[in-house]
Amino acid sequence: MTVIENRKNGKGRSNDVNKDVISLLSSLDIFTNRATQMPVVVPVPISIPSTTTTTPARRLSDPGSPQKTRRQMYNEVKPSLIDLLLKVGYQNEDYCEKALENYLEWCDTRFSGNGLYEGMIMSLQTLDIGVDMLEDVDDVFKLAEQCSASYGVMTRIVKNVRLWITTIVSKN
Repeated sequence: MTVIENRKNGKGRSNDVNKDVISLLSSLDIFTNRATQMPVVVPVPISIPSTTTTTPARRLSDPGSPQKTRRQMYNEVKPSLIDLLLKVGYQNEDYCEKALENYLEWCDTRFSGNGLYEGMIMSLQTLDIGVDMLEDVDDVFKLAEQCSASYGVMTRIVKNVRLWITTIVSKN
């Protein structure tokens, strides 16, 4: 008879296996002579106290402090540039003409450009770039090349449009 037939009949080598396991375990002598074995020493971690035993008490700050109000102003959602332009009174068709001229005049007086900024009107109009698009310029260097302007002049034009329009909004 084969092993498969023994399993079908409920007979098998399980008794033989159990006897082998029992004899192996008894030869290892783990059940009979426990008292004669050496105890295992487990190292215990030692905790060293830190140099600072107390934590400083939390100070409650004044919610009306200048730092808090500044932080709250920066966390607020700022209105879009187009919303600010509309609030001042510029229409969509004014972005490349009237608003652009007013903005570059402001830049000229603010940065004492002696007409340098006002001379950029034609270059920006040729590229169809109005004040509504200046905040979205990614490559100032490329725009400066296309307008034949210095990098510094073009960076000031691109970076200060929001300052210009918020100054006008705050005056109204």
